[in-house]
Amino acid sequence: MNMQTKYRQSIMKKGILMGILGLSAMLAACDCSKGESKAFSQDAEMRSVMENFIEGDVPSKAPLVKMREAELIRIVSLTVQQSGTLLAEEVATALTRGITPEEILEAVYQCAPYSGFPRVADAVEIVHSVFKAKGVKVEESRATVNEETRLQAGAEAQGKLFGPAFIEMAKAGKDAMPAINYFLASNCFGDYYTRKGLDLETRELLTMAMLVNLGTEPQLKAHIAANLKIRSAEYIEQAIYTCLPYCGYPRTLNALRLLKEAAAENGATLRQAQGGSASSPTLISKDNIVSDSAEFAKQNKFGIGEPNVKYAKYFIGNSYLKSVTDAKSGFPMANVTFEPGCRNNWHIHHAKKGGGQVLIATAGSGWYQIEGQAPVSMNPGDAVVIPANVKHWHGAKKNSWFSHIAFEAPGESTSNEWLEPVSDEAYAAIHETDAPAKVTALKSSEEPKADKSITVNIRYTGKNGAARKFAEEMVASGTVAKIRAEKGNLRYEYHIPMDDPETVLLIDAWENQAAIDAHHATPMMKTIAALREKYNLTMTVERYAPGSDIPEADRKFIRK
Repeated sequence: MNMQTKYRQSIMKKGILMGILGLSAMLAACDCSKGESKAFSQDAEMRSVMENFIEGDVPSKAPLVKMREAELIRIVSLTVQQSGTLLAEEVATALTRGITPEEILEAVYQCAPYSGFPRVADAVEIVHSVFKAKGVKVEESRATVNEETRLQAGAEAQGKLFGPAFIEMAKAGKDAMPAINYFLASNCFGDYYTRKGLDLETRELLTMAMLVNLGTEPQLKAHIAANLKIRSAEYIEQAIYTCLPYCGYPRTLNALRLLKEAAAENGATLRQAQGGSASSPTLISKDNIVSDSAEFAKQNKFGIGEPNVKYAKYFIGNSYLKSVTDAKSGFPMANVTFEPGCRNNWHIHHAKKGGGQVLIATAGSGWYQIEGQAPVSMNPGDAVVIPANVKHWHGAKKNSWFSHIAFEAPGESTSNEWLEPVSDEAYAAIHETDAPAKVTALKSSEEPKADKSITVNIRYTGKNGAARKFAEEMVASGTVAKIRAEKGNLRYEYHIPMDDPETVLLIDAWENQAAIDAHHATPMMKTIAALREKYNLTMTVERYAPGSDIPEADRKFIRK
């Protein structure tokens, strides 16, 4: 063994020893077995200032950031800032507030690709020491990828946040990719964003929080833009405030400046804070997000009304009802108000003839969704007509109050059927980018425009519910969403005839024949054909376009 090797080993041993001593000191500063906080243990005045700001001032100005997200932001902030004493305290606090040990560990793991392994190594040891002192068990094996799948899985996650170009790049394989792109897809996204314990949206929020703390401006702006696809600019502003106690004012102000730039570039709007200056705007999303109840009351011209006690069992969260017309008038209308996150169950307005429901948004921002279709964003002035006998739901966005006027269209043998709730998982999965850009509005007559669009009605028929299973798999697999995202697609939706449960009607509309030809050239046609074979379906096709029949080029895609 030469002298150089001995020297390196000596230095390594000293480094390990110093790391152990440092970690021991940090753990000693917080007696986790007793839950005693030791930061500023010799300075009660500074401790009081810190607690008042972190637990009082900041949450009061960040109501959109709920307890779970706030705790996780604090944990990643303390991890990248290498504050062992406060991290141990915060982990103990998070456990008492219902944050799972898996969520805590995954938040710390998520810091590795952004702050490096050394900071995360110390943090993981601190977290496990707190768990051990409190007798907390943690689920092992939370990885979902292996060496063969990590690249493609990571690219899929990266593509959802930053665009499909990253997915296409990964298809070329490891050897054909630039080294940094391979590392980002396989390690940064493949090894971390795909893990169990935290969903993709939460990981991206925490990544942004880490970058706020680290002050890495170019990367931070990119991740702010990614978060704007998921949540409102107002929410992001408040998430940045949640980082303030850990990163200080200079980096917070820099992050707010980047948010202003990214919001403008992504179509969000700005409003000046009450009593503030033009240089310190409050940011809001392009939707009419209103989280403050007092501000919402000003917008809600029809009034909030009374608690909707009669129908409370069909709602998740609190709703309110204010009559707009007298029920005895024969045309009852009501203004329905939903608190943030509130929505009604799936339901159907039945009618033998006529019927259906009309919704007109009056304040805040919300969603409505017909089964099998993308959710539609609603803001004041938007209106939708929901046909009779169609399963649907509507309610507020998770970060905004929402009101709409609702009334049922006249019809024969009308009735209302309440069904299952909209699950928390399905509701949480809705993104702003899932919603169509426009809402069907009730408008006065308009001048007709030349229509070159082509609508194809395809009836799939099978046995024992096969047609419906086919449609459900098309939606669940993401194939329908991909087709709707294709250039030139106007409509792609499934309907089930009331008198033929073995048939599903697909209404497939495109801007022109060129758009259809481009669609037919995509790999999705093989996917659709395989599913038709799987469920053994036959097809009948009707095409609607001025003076045309089904071209011969299209007939090869029809299975008779």
